Amino acid sequence: MIGKHSADFNTKYHNSETAGRRFAAKKRSDRLSARQFFGFFVYLRRMKRIMLTLTAITAVIITALAAYTPRDIPNVHLADRTRYVSNPDGVLSPAAETRLDSLLAGVWRSTSAEVTVVAVDSIEGDDIDSFATELFSLWGIGKKDNDNGLLILIARAQRRAVLRTGYGLEGPLPDAICGRIIRNDMAPHFRNGDYDGGTIAAVASVADRLGAPDVADEIRSRYPNDSRTPRHDEDYSGLIDWLATMAAVMTAIALAIYLWRSHSTRRMPTLQRYQSLKQTRVPLLCLSALGVGVPLIVIWLLNRKMKRVRDHARNCPNCGKPMEKLPEDKDNDYLTPAQDTEERINSVDYDVWLCRACGETDIIPYVNDRSAYTVCPRCNARACQLTADRIVVQPTVAREGQGVKVYTCRNCGFQNNRPYRIQRRQPPVVIIPPGGGSGFGSGGGFSGGSFGGGMTGGGGASGGW
Repeated sequence: MIGKHSADFNTKYHNSETAGRRFAAKKRSDRLSARQFFGFFVYLRRMKRIMLTLTAITAVIITALAAYTPRDIPNVHLADRTRYVSNPDGVLSPAAETRLDSLLAGVWRSTSAEVTVVAVDSIEGDDIDSFATELFSLWGIGKKDNDNGLLILIARAQRRAVLRTGYGLEGPLPDAICGRIIRNDMAPHFRNGDYDGGTIAAVASVADRLGAPDVADEIRSRYPNDSRTPRHDEDYSGLIDWLATMAAVMTAIALAIYLWRSHSTRRMPTLQRYQSLKQTRVPLLCLSALGVGVPLIVIWLLNRKMKRVRDHARNCPNCGKPMEKLPEDKDNDYLTPAQDTEERINSVDYDVWLCRACGETDIIPYVNDRSAYTVCPRCNARACQLTADRIVVQPTVAREGQGVKVYTCRNCGFQNNRPYRIQRRQPPVVIIPPGGGSGFGSGGGFSGGSFGGGMTGGGGASGGW
């Protein structure tokens, strides 16, 4: 009986001890879970701050990278003379661009004033006035004789716009008028995100003021659009004097070369002297180009001299009697078949001199350097011409190609195959236009233009919205 009670006591003791351990373990687990939850909450808060900081830094970096310097702004008018709106970030819609280009083209045609619009997301720095002045000077907006240029700059991120005038437009568009255009035409639209409407309204106001008859006559330039050369009333006397001096100097040099070559070759054999005089043509042609064509008269003298050398009377080397130069229709009787072929295809012209006293002949060849015929390796006649050009192995980017040119002799019929190598193909080059999608487009097939080299003194106004 006592043993049974003792066993029950031990069992209850062990059960209560086990329950105590379980309760203590559960309390420790609950404390650990609470600590873990609190730690995880603190971790999330820290990560949130880190992510916000990284996001802010990334936004600053992206904004800095997207900000334009004056040299980054694409000058679309250089690529296409019908475009006057640089809109690399799409601040303006394509329809607004088309409308603005039409308005600005009308201003250019009617007044010759050069007005251009630049709309970007962001510019580098906060001084939009200095930015506009630098961009104006960089592009040279306006004609250089009266500086009739106007730049309308819009920076969306800075929420500011500038009208920068050239010296010649400070009268028609004084600072007060420019400020009024920004306040009344641009700012109300821009506050509502309507950049199309505000820009078109501003350009329309500018066009109305510059299009007035008295203003248009005042600002009209002597220079044509898209050119830095004046249209009329230019003094060309200096240019004419310079050209006349060049012509005289080049002619004198050409004449000196001709006289020196004529004198230095007088003791040469006929053929050698003729070839030496012939080589003088190249430098005389160069001098003629520099001398506005006037030294060509020296080339005329040279050609007459070369003809006299060919036709100069000579004596027979055998009997000493005078020789006779046979006409073209009779000299073929004294030529070989190969020589006759050369004369017929005009690769060589032969002069045949005949001594009537002893029958001696002197045949002098004059090669036609402008002929495409080459010397045949079999019969030595200058009668080989290119008859086929075949590509045996096509070139690739990795290896050269091979080709064969086939030359056929017009005299003996011999075919000469001349292999040649073909250079490897160049890998394709991909050109990515700078400044975004509308930076330097092809302009619909129109050729590029240019501004006229105008200057600004910083006139105009700036404002925000």
